[in-house]
Amino acid sequence: MKIKSVKAVSIDYPKVPQKTKARGTDKYAGKIATGSPMSTSLGGRYFHKEDWWDKALMKDIGAGIERNVGCIVEAEDGSWGFGFSDRGRITAAIIDDYLAPNLVGRSIFETEKLYDMMLRILSPIGSNSFSSRAISAVDLALWDLKGKVLKKPIYELLGGSVAEKLPLYASSNNTEWLKELGFKNFKRFISYGPRDGLDGLKKTEEEISKARELVGYDSELMLDCWLSMDIETTVKLSELLRPYKLKWIEDALISESINQYEILRKRIPHETLSTGEHWYGVYPFFHAASKGEFEQLKPILKKINRSKNFILLTFFSPTVYKLEYKTNLADAVCYHPFDLPWEAYFFIKKFQIKYYVITRNDIWPNHLFFAKRMNVKTILINANLYRTSHYTNKINIFILRTIFSKIDLILTGSFRLQRNLAKITPIEKKMKPKNIELLLLAIFLLLILSILVLLL
Repeated sequence: MKIKSVKAVSIDYPKVPQKTKARGTDKYAGKIATGSPMSTSLGGRYFHKEDWWDKALMKDIGAGIERNVGCIVEAEDGSWGFGFSDRGRITAAIIDDYLAPNLVGRSIFETEKLYDMMLRILSPIGSNSFSSRAISAVDLALWDLKGKVLKKPIYELLGGSVAEKLPLYASSNNTEWLKELGFKNFKRFISYGPRDGLDGLKKTEEEISKARELVGYDSELMLDCWLSMDIETTVKLSELLRPYKLKWIEDALISESINQYEILRKRIPHETLSTGEHWYGVYPFFHAASKGEFEQLKPILKKINRSKNFILLTFFSPTVYKLEYKTNLADAVCYHPFDLPWEAYFFIKKFQIKYYVITRNDIWPNHLFFAKRMNVKTILINANLYRTSHYTNKINIFILRTIFSKIDLILTGSFRLQRNLAKITPIEKKMKPKNIELLLLAIFLLLILSILVLLL
C-alpha cells in the first residue's frame, strides 16, 4: 500500500482546566518551572526568568516552544496515521517542503527505510533540532498508520512490552504541592547558574535540602540543570548535594558537548549523570554509546579481588583506548587483537586467560572458539538483542546459536532482552558443536586461501 499524501497540520489542543489549586510558597506555584540555557534565575546566563518565560513560553517570538504542529500521512485506501511534534511553523515547513514530496508513492510498511530516507534528505541542511522534530512527526504518523492497517498496537510491532509497571516522577519546583497531589518521586529545576557564583550554589543546596526534608529519603529526587552549567560549577554543585542522595543531575552541559561530559564523568564518578533529552537523531547516541561501553564494566571490575586476579583490559576503538588506557581498574591495558585464528590462540595462551568477559556487542567468534577449546570461562554482560530479525531469521538464528553456545554466562538488562535471548540460546544439537566449529574454521581458511590465489 502506497502513501497518498503527507502534510503538516495545526493542532488545537483542548484547554483542560486545572483540577487543583497550587499551594505553597514557591514563587513558581501553578507554573511548570523550567530552566533554559539563556535564563539567569533558572540556571542560565543571559535572561531573567521572566524574560525567557514571556518571550518563549508565552510564544511572543512565534517559534518559541509551541506544541501545535502535527502530521497526517494518508494511504491510498483512505486510512491515515497521525504524529505530533512542536516548534510550530518551522517544523511544519520542513515537513511540507522537504519530506512530503519525497515520501508520496512509497510503501507505508517501509518505516525503517523511510526514516533513513528522511534523515538523508535533511542531512544537507542539518538533521538536528528542527529537522529531527519534523522527522519525528512523520515517523510517528507512519507507525500509527502501519498499526491501524495491520490492526496491531504499535508496542507489539516494536517487539512487545518491556515491563508491566514503570516508575514515574513529577517535574516542578513546587514540590510541596506535588506531594499533596500524591506523587512519590520528584524532579526540580535549578534556580541558579554559573554567574551566581558561590552564593547561587549555596541557595541551590538550601532548596534541595528543603525538598529532601519534605519528601524524605524513600522518594527519588532529581535536579534538572537544563543545559545551563559548566564543568567546574557542576563539580562543586555535585559535591555540595552529595548528602542529599540525588537520583541524578540532568543536562548539566549543552547537548553538543559529549567530550565535556566525558570529563565531567571522571570528575564526579559518584554522581549519576542524565542527558540525551536534547540529542537528535541516532548518531549522538552511537557516539556516546561507543564511549560509554567501558562504564558498564566498571562496577564488575571494582568487585574483583585484585590480589588474586590479574586484570587485562582490552579495547578495539582507538578513541576509547586513548581515553581509558591509564585507568586504575586494571593491571594492564592493550588493544584487542584482530579476530584471526592464530592471533586469538596465542593471545589466550600467552596471557593464560581464565575469564574472558565481553561487553554488549564486542563479540569475536575466533576468540570465543579458542576460549571454549582452552576451557576459559566466557561471560557476556549487557547483552543486546532488539531486532526481531535476530531471532526470527533462520540464518541469524544458526549464527547466533553457534556463537552463544561458546558463552558460559549471559547477563542482560531487561526482561524483553531476556525473552529475546531465550529464543536463541537453546542449542539444537543437530550438529555437534565441535563439528560446527570445524566447519566455520574451514570456511574461514578457504576464504583466506581464495584471497591469496586472487592476489597471486
